[in-house]
Amino acid sequence: MDQYILMGTKKHGLLLDNKESQLIIYEYLSLYERLKKKKQVLNLNYSEIKSIKICYGLSTGVRFDAAQITLEITTMNNVLYDVPLTYNNTKIDNIRSFITILRDSHLTINDPYNILEQILITKLDLIDFIKKIAKEAHSKRL
Repeated sequence: MDQYILMGTKKHGLLLDNKESQLIIYEYLSLYERLKKKKQVLNLNYSEIKSIKICYGLSTGVRFDAAQITLEITTMNNVLYDVPLTYNNTKIDNIRSFITILRDSHLTINDPYNILEQILITKLDLIDFIKKIAKEAHSKRL
């Protein structure tokens, strides 16, 4: 079984590596950030991570809709990182593989919308799935 998975690319992405017990975030930097010598790669060892919260975003437009799943990573010293899990080329099968590897990491995961469970069994594409989650979350608030 796989012990690591790269979501996105090494220019802008997220690598979950259970073999080395680390999460690597690859940030796409602006020209200003590059001039200021900001690091493009952030390594977080599992021992540095307090929890991961699963979040989602949905943008509806006239011509197309966009959906996003993000990881809100909180470190032991309470630094917060919002890291996209979905990128332009992300397929739902990639997300399912990521979830399997994430569960094997034994990190503390907070999934208030039950996204991880539901995405494993859904037949919907990513955008329709996130629309369904948003509709359910909205109906619970009313």
